[in-house]
Amino acid sequence: DIVEIAIPSSVKKVDDSVFKECTSLKKVDFKKGIETIGKYVFKDCTSLEKIILPRTLKKCSSTIIKNCENVTFRVRKNSYAYRFVKKQKFKYKVKK
Repeated sequence: DIVEIAIPSSVKKVDDSVFKECTSLKKVDFKKGIETIGKYVFKDCTSLEKIILPRTLKKCSSTIIKNCENVTFRVRKNSYAYRFVKKQKFKYKVKK
């Protein structure tokens, strides 16, 4: 079971439903380079606690998470990711 994963900087896009129903997953760290995250990528990832989004993110589906009650996003202030999580009313913390 995957508990933690770091998406390397060589990955520019994550397609829909990639980690769907990965119930053991707790932390996902998107490294600089990711630009697009699809729909339902983390649907029913019930143990998910933290998703780290870098400044390079340019587009993210509003349905990135579904049935993930305890997740908190880590974002940089004044980035697309910051504006995105605020608009979606997702729980977030600003990275220093």
